Amino acid sequence: MEFPEAKTVETMLEPVEFPRFATVEYDPPTPEVDDPERAAREALSDLPLDNVPEGATIAVGVGSRGIHDLVPVTKAVVEALEGTFDPVIVPAMGSHGGATPEGQRETLAALGITEEAVGCRIDARMAVIELGETSAGEPIYFSQVASEADAVLVINRIKPHTNFTGEIESGLCKMLAIGLGKHRGAQAVHRDALSRGYVPAITDALETIHEELPVLGGVALVENFEDRTAAIEGVRTR
Repeated sequence: MEFPEAKTVETMLEPVEFPRFATVEYDPPTPEVDDPERAAREALSDLPLDNVPEGATIAVGVGSRGIHDLVPVTKAVVEALEGTFDPVIVPAMGSHGGATPEGQRETLAALGITEEAVGCRIDARMAVIELGETSAGEPIYFSQVASEADAVLVINRIKPHTNFTGEIESGLCKMLAIGLGKHRGAQAVHRDALSRGYVPAITDALETIHEELPVLGGVALVENFEDRTAAIEGVRTR
């Protein structure tokens, strides 16, 4: 914002005493991960992969948000899993991309996630299975592709949500309950949240997902004030 010079103002106004101004700067600490690929591989060691048999298919959920190091982190996770397991990327973005397989593939591609870029097949089918229902009577849906895998993990950024606050907001739990619920699952959770709020709607669905499916957890990213990766950690479900 630009202010006119004091002399210019004086010619236009009666004598006036202006308030004092001070220059204020906000310079928070901005820690940054030097090697996100190495950090992602190390994060995987925090997940219970020892419980997964060799050769098993692992569904890797990837969302639709622009995350600074999403491509190198996803590539590192895939490379670390390959050789021992059979990873497959499953778009975990609810109804984004027009709620179609083609649209979800295009959304991932716009973020740099393609089969060529990360060296892994992408299965974007939108079919879901019903795992049960919440205490509020809403159905709990989950990606059929991910449910047929031997194990599931997700990659996502952890941050405050813009529409609600609570013990969980935007991150791994939301991706599992809404993102991997595909179009029908996202609708059900959002409908449930209208009456109960997002935190109980998500956590309620999440309990059933954990009980019914072999969810390992996820690789969580946290970004700093400059939108660069400040931390990468593996978070297991239990």
